Amino acid sequence: GENVSKKGEDIRKGDVAVESGKRLQAHHIGLLVALGISHVDVVEKPQVAILSTGNELVELGKKQQPNQIIDSNRYIISGLVTELGAHSLNLGIARDNQDEIGAKISQGLAKADIIITTGGTSVGAADLVPMVINKLGKPGVVVHGMALRPGMPTALAVLKDKPVFVLSGYPVAATIGFEVFVRPTILRLQGIEHETRPTVTAKLAKRVAGALGRRVYLRVKTFETV
Repeated sequence: GENVSKKGEDIRKGDVAVESGKRLQAHHIGLLVALGISHVDVVEKPQVAILSTGNELVELGKKQQPNQIIDSNRYIISGLVTELGAHSLNLGIARDNQDEIGAKISQGLAKADIIITTGGTSVGAADLVPMVINKLGKPGVVVHGMALRPGMPTALAVLKDKPVFVLSGYPVAATIGFEVFVRPTILRLQGIEHETRPTVTAKLAKRVAGALGRRVYLRVKTFETV
């Protein structure tokens, strides 16, 4: 009886092979195949439209002027979207112009389940995105300004029953805004209720000044002391 797997050893009749809401990975697929299951019902991949805004932005590969920076936000956000099993739609760059921003967001609403914009959400004269969203429909911007750092100017909106996330133009703040607000939404659209990042408890190597009344997010490197 050595080196023999007995019937029902791995899974018994009546057991759940793969729970609903699980992200299908290689071992899940292998188990389903072993059970003779060739088709399963899955959730359609959410379509996430991503737009960068700002006169200072230039496309990767284009010649930069002295007052321009390469738009990295779309690549960062697109990568995070892909990691979650969703599909990203590139809306490009919109200049600081209400009509241009509005046209791009409308384009995204016609194709995607979620809209993400970066930039143009603070309180400057050129920060037009929340204003444009409110002109496009109701309820528009629901919340503008978060008790977190970085990413305080983040705004949450709804247009045509679709969530619109207005993230900061600062790449680190945009990433934090994505992690806190967008990531759970994308997972929820896929039927995934509880999927958290791995965590570790650690001691800071130096003092860090907090911000009163805000949750502060820091980028850190972890290492083990001997």
